[in-house]
Amino acid sequence: MKLEFVIDKKYDKQFLGMSNKITRDHFDDIYRNSLRYLKYTKEQYQIAWDEIGSKFFAILKKKQDINGFIRIINVLFQSQIMAFQIGDMLL
Repeated sequence: MKLEFVIDKKYDKQFLGMSNKITRDHFDDIYRNSLRYLKYTKEQYQIAWDEIGSKFFAILKKKQDINGFIRIINVLFQSQIMAFQIGDMLL
């Protein structure tokens, strides 16, 4: 099992309908200007998660074995690093 952080402009763009006019009109520029920070955030999140991830997934696996759940093996979980939060878009 692994948690991977991803950046996906198309994923972010699907929420534009909830944003204000300025964000919608300048999405590409805002995204381009934010990309360096998104990449840095992704890198730092991944480093932090990798430090605890193996322990977390070991506990999850142990709990599954104890409780008789279907075992989850070689699963990739993804967490989206977004340029915008829904609350930011509504301002």
